[in-house]
Amino acid sequence: SHFHQLKSHLNQPVFRQFKINIRYQTTKENLIDIDLIISNTTVFHIKFGSTYDEEYQRLIEYNLSQMVTNVWQYERTYLMENSRLYYLYPWSSNEIDELISNGYLANYTITYRYDPLIYPEITDDPTNFRFQIKT
Repeated sequence: SHFHQLKSHLNQPVFRQFKINIRYQTTKENLIDIDLIISNTTVFHIKFGSTYDEEYQRLIEYNLSQMVTNVWQYERTYLMENSRLYYLYPWSSNEIDELISNGYLANYTITYRYDPLIYPEITDDPTNFRFQIKT
């Protein structure tokens, strides 16, 4: 297999001076994710089987999913720590109740404020979001 070929290449004398761990996972789309961990300090994450555009889109979607989780957690914590008196967005009292009890608002979605395809440098900026009412 390709993984065993890679492992034999990394077992060459030049690489033996480093402690190398290799973890890999094959996905249902036959993509291979490899983490090369060198001396427990350097990690190279390598993905085989996808194109640049597919991987870029995957990273954008991953960043958005992480941002959605973090934004809702932050908003809920902020409301709870300030006894519901101060909030970052003009929520109604019903929305505040729902946000505190559920951890999110079902009628809202979080989207990028600035398109990451146009502004890639702020893709993972935690302020690059907006709450949007679902239609």
